[in-house]
Amino acid sequence: VAPLSAHSLAKLAGGLCDNLLTCVFRAWDFTEAQEDQQSTAVDKDCRGSGAAVGCNNNECSEARPTKRQRPQQRRKFRVRKPVVVCPAMNTAMWDHPLTDQHLEVLRDWGVTVVEPVSKTLACGDTGKGALADPSLICSVVKDLCAKICILQN
Repeated sequence: VAPLSAHSLAKLAGGLCDNLLTCVFRAWDFTEAQEDQQSTAVDKDCRGSGAAVGCNNNECSEARPTKRQRPQQRRKFRVRKPVVVCPAMNTAMWDHPLTDQHLEVLRDWGVTVVEPVSKTLACGDTGKGALADPSLICSVVKDLCAKICILQN
């Protein structure tokens, strides 16, 4: 995805689906990276008591914490097929703390980030935020394709 604006970056990291790019990304092939052990343990307790998983039994449902009650226990996912993003934005947007948070989310999912470069931007500012050179972007994509070919053989 090149260029990836601050706006689209925030949408991808937040899971919004309001255009073709964000809908395709939201439907992309992800795999679970780590099992949520707390949820699994509770499921086993429910099964052991003879109650069905997801049952409405008061005892079972009270014992089973919801995702809202355990946000730190959220499941982790990784992309199964490579995704490369190439952010490009104003230097002030690039330096904003939310940009780091959004990029961290994408990196945690296994997305490859080709960072912007420093130069004079379209707005007249000089600093980091310009789209990386197309030859660098192509090189990153070629390297990813080569790794996939090696892994498949």
